[in-house]
Amino acid sequence: MKVACALFVKNEIHDITGWIAWHFAIGIDHLYIFDDHSDDGTWEVIQAAKQIYSIDSYRTNIKEERDFYIRQEQSFSSAVKQAKGIYDWLGFLDGDEYLYINNFPNVVDYFSQKKFEKAYGIAISWCVYGSNDKVIANNKLTVDQFTKYNINPPDADGFGLVKSFVRPEKVSLDYSNPHKLNVNENHYLDENGNVVEWRGATKKVNWEHAKVMHFICRSMEHYVSRIKRRVNSDLSDSIGYWDHFNVNDADDFAPLSFSESARSIMYKINRARFFNALKYACVFPYKNYKVISLSDHIVYRTEHAKDVDVFEIRNINGDFLNLNQSGRISSEPGERIYLCKLKGNNNFYSFFQKSCESIILSNDTGGLASFCVAVEDTGDGHVAIRNPYEYNYLTSPPSHCDNLEASFSAKKILDWEKYTLKKIDYNGKVPYSSVSINNEISIDDFIHILRNNIDTMSVYDFCVCLASVMDTDIFTLKSCMRNLIPYT
Repeated sequence: MKVACALFVKNEIHDITGWIAWHFAIGIDHLYIFDDHSDDGTWEVIQAAKQIYSIDSYRTNIKEERDFYIRQEQSFSSAVKQAKGIYDWLGFLDGDEYLYINNFPNVVDYFSQKKFEKAYGIAISWCVYGSNDKVIANNKLTVDQFTKYNINPPDADGFGLVKSFVRPEKVSLDYSNPHKLNVNENHYLDENGNVVEWRGATKKVNWEHAKVMHFICRSMEHYVSRIKRRVNSDLSDSIGYWDHFNVNDADDFAPLSFSESARSIMYKINRARFFNALKYACVFPYKNYKVISLSDHIVYRTEHAKDVDVFEIRNINGDFLNLNQSGRISSEPGERIYLCKLKGNNNFYSFFQKSCESIILSNDTGGLASFCVAVEDTGDGHVAIRNPYEYNYLTSPPSHCDNLEASFSAKKILDWEKYTLKKIDYNGKVPYSSVSINNEISIDDFIHILRNNIDTMSVYDFCVCLASVMDTDIFTLKSCMRNLIPYT
């Protein structure tokens, strides 16, 4: 059993990473993504994601077809043609719609149920979520942010609409709307396996086993952005749409069981996206440039710790820094993490664990600080740990706090940003970099190293070099990347 999904999207830079990550986290095998000429960086995120996940991506042709709905129809018809003979089920969703399967570990187990053996299509009810009273949009996972929903929606007035998953061989390409597709109605079933009793493109709301979480409003900034994109098309310059759907009756935390897996996928996509930005910012202006791709390079090389200084880390409260169950740095009990000193006359260190696998840090743009951090003396017997790419300090909340995850969230050094390092005898392997940095380097030096060593550099080597770029130049470099890919 293989399940694919088609997405038609435009200008969803805040949420596209999370949307892609969510659907792979719940077990979708493949995505067909049709970008309606986004100009906010959405297309670039999709390109980064397809480097590491199973995605086919396309851009619509606005010059040839001016009608939005016809472009949408053409995109979904293209997905149906491509999915035939490859995928058992194909779903159709928008960028604010997230499939959720209740009481099943993944979508494959849900669609493999015996009751769907003779189904040609499955209509899955919308569940409309409100704004959680949020005003500003951000890049966090939508499902984590907007948990409040309408617990007693009417079947009409938009709440009873559905989105469908169909067998590609059984759906006609005669498209009328994105909700009810053209399959034999005797084989069009609801979430429980019963023949759908249609009321136009709506049906009785049912969330028992599956639902499409529809984040129509999200934050107020999201809503304003939606109106700007679609005013004089299918929406008006009014808050009526917001007032109608922004219902925040109760919290729905059940879908959060997939959040950790989704956030892990987001982390990988953001890291690939960051490297793509660096490629265009640093390498593209030169002839015969070579593409930097995580999939083409070794992440870590390791060496025995014989000649390397290794340290345990405690926060100011005396708590060791460990890896929690989610694989993130925290003061919770877990596998111990260490810092090792990098080669050269510098203040650079690297976090690592015994397995030398990648470590995840919260608020770490592109995942780069997991490779290299700067350690600064605070003058009172402690040190601070700084992200050399962002100039944020690592904060470790004390053990009495609810959230014990460490994150690069502080702009200045207070108590929670102070640590003690204790040198230890360590008999194991540590991350190895072939690069030895004794002084800050310029952007030109960085590009020179990159171009001359790109075939042999590990991702770790690359991050060490990037961390060494002098303060004035690193801000120039990041500014350049933000112009290329917004919200980097």
